Amino acid sequence: MVDLEGRHYVTPGFIDSHMHFESAMLTATEFSKLSIPTGTTTLICDPHEIGNVLGPPGIKAMAEECALLPNHVYLRVPALTPDSPGLETAGYSISSKDIAEMLGYKCVDGIGEIQGVTAPQFVYRFTPEVFSDTIASAMYARSIGKRVDGNAAGLLGNELAAHIIAGGGEISCHETTTKEEAIEKLRFGVYVLMREGSTQRNMSACIKAVTVDRLDSRHLICATDDMLAEDIEKHGHMDEVIRRVIEEGVSPVEAIQMATINAAAWHGLSGVGCLAPSKLADIVVLHDLESVQVKSVYLEGRHVAEDKELLVPLPSYVYPVSVKRSVRRGPVASDELKVTALGSLAAVRAIELIEFQNLTGQKTFMLPVEQGFVQPSVEHDVLPLAVVGRHSRQASIGRAFVTGFKLKAGAMAESVSHDAHNIIAAGANYEDMKAAINRVIEMQGGLAIAKDGRVIGELALPVAGLMTDEISGRELSRKMEALTRLAAEELGTKVRGPFMHLSFLSLTTSPTWKITDRGLIDVSNHTILSPVVQ
Repeated sequence: MVDLEGRHYVTPGFIDSHMHFESAMLTATEFSKLSIPTGTTTLICDPHEIGNVLGPPGIKAMAEECALLPNHVYLRVPALTPDSPGLETAGYSISSKDIAEMLGYKCVDGIGEIQGVTAPQFVYRFTPEVFSDTIASAMYARSIGKRVDGNAAGLLGNELAAHIIAGGGEISCHETTTKEEAIEKLRFGVYVLMREGSTQRNMSACIKAVTVDRLDSRHLICATDDMLAEDIEKHGHMDEVIRRVIEEGVSPVEAIQMATINAAAWHGLSGVGCLAPSKLADIVVLHDLESVQVKSVYLEGRHVAEDKELLVPLPSYVYPVSVKRSVRRGPVASDELKVTALGSLAAVRAIELIEFQNLTGQKTFMLPVEQGFVQPSVEHDVLPLAVVGRHSRQASIGRAFVTGFKLKAGAMAESVSHDAHNIIAAGANYEDMKAAINRVIEMQGGLAIAKDGRVIGELALPVAGLMTDEISGRELSRKMEALTRLAAEELGTKVRGPFMHLSFLSLTTSPTWKITDRGLIDVSNHTILSPVVQ
C-alpha cells in the first residue's frame, strides 16, 4: 500500500490515441523510456511509415519489439500503401491481401488511418478499386473485433459519410482542423482525436466545440500524431497535451478524461482508462490537477517512474538486418534536381509551408531562367524542393518550389518524408541540395544539412531510413536539438521543427499542394502539376 498522505491527486494512466514512433525517429523502446515517466502508460501506434518502406516484414519487426515492453502498446496496421497510387512510389504496396496476416501480429488491434480514401470523390473517379479494397479490409477487421481509424481531413456532408462507410461504420479522425469540422464529425458519430503534436496543433480549434458550442465531450480525445523526442523530454507527452486543454478553459477533470476514459472507450480497452475494481492499476500521481505535474507512475501496480525518472530497466532493442539498408538508389547530380523552362523568365508553382499544420497553401511566382534552368530566389523565399525516389535503382525525381522555409543558405534533406518516405530536400541552391541528398543515400537513410558544398550536420537512421536503434532517446534529443540549431544559425530558417515540417510537404492526403517522387501534386484534384505554369 502507498500512503500519499492526502497531498496528491491520482488519475488513470494517460493514453496517446494516435501516434507514430517513426516521427520521433525512435524505436518503441526508446520512445517509451521518454514517455512513461510523463504518465503515458498506453500508446496506440500506427506503423504506417515503416509499412510504406518495408511492408509487413517491417511492421512485424516493430510488433515483436512492442510485445517486449512493460507499457501497453497497440499497433494499427495500414490498409493501403502507398496512400495515393499513381501519385507516389512506396517500397511496398499493402492491400487487403496483407490484412489477415498483419492483424494476427502481436500487439495489433486494428487498422490505422485509412488515408487512401481521404478524398472520396477523387478516389471514386481515379482509383475506385481503392474504395472497394479498403472496405474489404475494414469489414474483415471489424468482423474479428478490431477497430478502424479514419483520416477525414476537411471532409463534411456526403464525403464524410462515404469515408465513415469505407471504415466500416465507426471511425476516428485525427485530421480535424476547425471547430465547424469538429462539430460536424461529432454529430456524425466520429471520435475526434484532437491532434496536438510538435508541428501540428489542432486541439485549440477542435476544443471550441465544447468550450463555445457546449457539445458533449465524450467523443473528444487527445492525441499527438507526431512528437519530437526533444519535445517529450523538455515539455512532456500527454501530460503536456492535457495542460494545453486546461489552458483552453476545460476543467482539469474533463481534460484528463479526454486522455483516459474517452480514449479507452473508443479503443475498446476495458482494462484501462479508469480507476476501479478489476481494472489494471495504471496510475499517475499528480502534485496538483491544474498544472498536471506528474510525481509518480504505476504500471499494473508496479512503481515504474518517480519525478520524471524511469525506475525500471527497458532493454535496448536492436532491429534485424532485414529491416535495414533500405535505400536502393545511387547518388544524384545537381542537374537532376533542377526545373527546366524556356525563355528568360518563368511562372512557377510553389508549395506554401504553413507552420503548425500539415496543410499547405499554393502560390505562383516569377523566377529567372538561366541556361534552361529556373533559378531560385532566396530574397523572395522561393526555394527549390525535390523528392528523390529511394525504393529502386531507377527511381524518379519530383521537382517543385517551396515558400515559407526562409532558408538563406545551404540545404537540408531527409529520408523521413510522409508517407512513402522517399528522400525530400529543400535548399537555397542545388549544389548543397545534392550534397545533403547524397549524404542521406550514403548513410542508408537519415537527416543531413549541407552548406558551401559540404555536409555540416547529420543523423543516421538505419532502421528503414526512419528510426535509429543505435542511440538512446536522450542522445537523439540532443542530436536533433543541435541539428535544429544548425538549421537556424547556418541556414537561416526560423521554422519550428524544420525537419518535421519538411517531411510533411510530401503528404498527398492533406491539401492542397504536395510533392512526391512523381512531381508536384494537386491533392484536391488528384493530379500531377508541372512546376512551371505553361
